[in-house]
Amino acid sequence: MDEILFRLHQRVEALQVQTNIMSQNGSEVLREYVAQLRSTMAQFANSDKVTEAQHFFTANLSSLKQHCSNAKNNITELLQPAAIYGYLTRLFRNEFFINNTFYLIIGLVIGGAGGTMFGWYLALPPVTPSFMKAVVAISYRGINAVTSSQKVQVPVLKQQSNELLIRVKAAGLTKLDDRIAKGYARVLRNLYSKRKGSCPIILGRACAGIVEAVGGTSELFEPGDEIWAVTPYYLTGLASELTIIHQDQVSRKPKQLGFIAAASLPYGGILAMKALEKANLNETTAKSKRIFILDGNSPVGCILSQLLQFWGAHITVSCAPIGIKVAKALGANDVITLIPENLDNSLVGDEIDNNTDLLLKELQLNDPFDAIFLTVESNLRRTQWLTFLNKEGCIVNTIEPELLSDNFGFILRTLYSFGFYARRIVECLFAKKTLPSNIILDRLALYVDSYQIRTVVDRVFTPSDAEIAMAHCCSGDSIGNTIISFQET
Repeated sequence: MDEILFRLHQRVEALQVQTNIMSQNGSEVLREYVAQLRSTMAQFANSDKVTEAQHFFTANLSSLKQHCSNAKNNITELLQPAAIYGYLTRLFRNEFFINNTFYLIIGLVIGGAGGTMFGWYLALPPVTPSFMKAVVAISYRGINAVTSSQKVQVPVLKQQSNELLIRVKAAGLTKLDDRIAKGYARVLRNLYSKRKGSCPIILGRACAGIVEAVGGTSELFEPGDEIWAVTPYYLTGLASELTIIHQDQVSRKPKQLGFIAAASLPYGGILAMKALEKANLNETTAKSKRIFILDGNSPVGCILSQLLQFWGAHITVSCAPIGIKVAKALGANDVITLIPENLDNSLVGDEIDNNTDLLLKELQLNDPFDAIFLTVESNLRRTQWLTFLNKEGCIVNTIEPELLSDNFGFILRTLYSFGFYARRIVECLFAKKTLPSNIILDRLALYVDSYQIRTVVDRVFTPSDAEIAMAHCCSGDSIGNTIISFQET
């Protein structure tokens, strides 16, 4: 045991000796490196280039101090009152300076006066705009808000556009205008509108008139052309003396139709044509098909009845008692008579149930239909309508759908507007272009020229009777179209 401790002690001593040796060697190496670094820095500091740089900065610093001192002395001398007075005296005794100063002052006075007058001219309010007569909704209170206004500003046609300025001779009112007067599509319309504010809203979805002027990029029409036009629910209406509309929404009216008759067809006609396309019905496929039209006396129903009858379909329609003769004259094979609606588009008391029960009973007596067209609102659910269809039948609703955006608050409207503009950008880049309205109007004109379609004009009103016209359009006594005439009598 003692021997082990002795050897361990020897090993520890040997390790201490080696550690001391290494420490001494490391210190010597470090001292050598420090000495070399000091020597190198001393050589650099004593080099000629460093000496030249020191002299250069010293000389320039002295020169800068001298210039600053001179500038201070010069400024002090110039600011002395006596020096300033002497300088001005010499200057104003100089004839050349006096002449130039005179002309300078005259130029400044004339330029300042001219600039001031030009600024006043720009600041003046614009020339008082011209006003026109129009049928408008001044608020969202429905029929009670519909009136004739003579304070609607005349629209201005942009020269570099493909729009047309139309002098309207007649415009059609529909039940959709009543919905618009109650606030339908107000959020969407504001996004499309180029003006601020939502009211007053010009009503009327269709018109007939004469082209007054054309935009610079429009090549389809010339001033003097007689046209008919249509506009969707989210754009401004056409029931005004003058209106501006995109050329894709305009077509030459059939020559055999007057302006009042022509104004009765475009909106209902386009809805009818789209409904027939959705149901896959045309001159070939409609033959012998069984068709039901809810309200054959509506503007859309009148056109559907005529075309389908001409194409060989068997047509059943519903209508009020006052419209039975018209429905049969337009081609209906069978007519289901219903109780007419009130002015507010509704039935009261047991009349709703009576009408619904009567319609159900009459439909049950018929064979299944190949297509059902809903041209007015119905109390029947879609599942109930399906029971009256054959297996391959279809239901087509021509009523503009309810819009959730009409009930949005501020936050949702803001988000909706962002989505609206994003969708429009995507549609411009990638979406397929829909068939322009003027193509459908041209096709509709062919049906008129071939006597497949006759116009159904119920009553014609003047703009001053706008509220009465709207009330009649929404009543159960209305057959076909209600027209506002802007023609001078």
